[in-house]
Amino acid sequence: MRKVIVTICLICCFVLTKVEAVLFDDGGTHNIDYIINPGVEVRDDDFFDRITAINILDGAQLSSLKAYERSVVNIYGGYGGLLNAYDNSVITALRGSLSGLTVRDASTAVVSGTSIGSYGLFCLDNSGGVVVSGGIVEGDLYVFGFGILEMSGGTIGGEIKVTYTSSVPSIVTFIGNDFTINGVPVDFGFYSTKGKDAVHGLLTGTLANGGYLNNEFYIRDYYGAGYSGSGIILAPVPEPATMTLLGLGCLFLLRRKTSK
Repeated sequence: MRKVIVTICLICCFVLTKVEAVLFDDGGTHNIDYIINPGVEVRDDDFFDRITAINILDGAQLSSLKAYERSVVNIYGGYGGLLNAYDNSVITALRGSLSGLTVRDASTAVVSGTSIGSYGLFCLDNSGGVVVSGGIVEGDLYVFGFGILEMSGGTIGGEIKVTYTSSVPSIVTFIGNDFTINGVPVDFGFYSTKGKDAVHGLLTGTLANGGYLNNEFYIRDYYGAGYSGSGIILAPVPEPATMTLLGLGCLFLLRRKTSK
């Protein structure tokens, strides 16, 4: 009898303590400037096939946030917790803070002023891309399996890790000047493992929009088979007119993506 009572108590405790995520999936736009203790999920409106958007504002405090399908998440302030982007979701991080950001599938992210905590910034199995023009990444910058990331501003507190999935490469582009690898000035161009399993070094440089690189980096290749697909691109600062065109192009792509 005692065992039965204990078992019932354990089941009751599990049911009472289990907290479901707050779901936004009505195809509307929601402003969050308050505390949400459980996690938050954002999805399309299944019935009308409309895109759901949420704006994280000053005063918001979330433990975690997951964006699915074509949902839109804008970080304008507050604390968004651990943010994971899946499917074709679109993330714009302008201010505020996150404990970490993971972008995967065909989702996209633009980071220009948000502080990303010790969990770091992950770009995984991603064909959409991540653009970083400012802000702080306190942890590692990790690009894995067809991840495509471009960084022209901000700082990285941890390491830069670029690796593959099977034979699928990953690429990180840094836009700036005065780049060095292991203290040796280097030209603009593509740097890979040169056929080795992996290489490790120290990358320094000045980014186009402000911020400095002074970070250890690791590049892993495809099982030492000389498949030099994964690597780091060091690119010069474009002319102002080119920067404007690039900015308009990114805006067009994001608008096109969110309108589908």
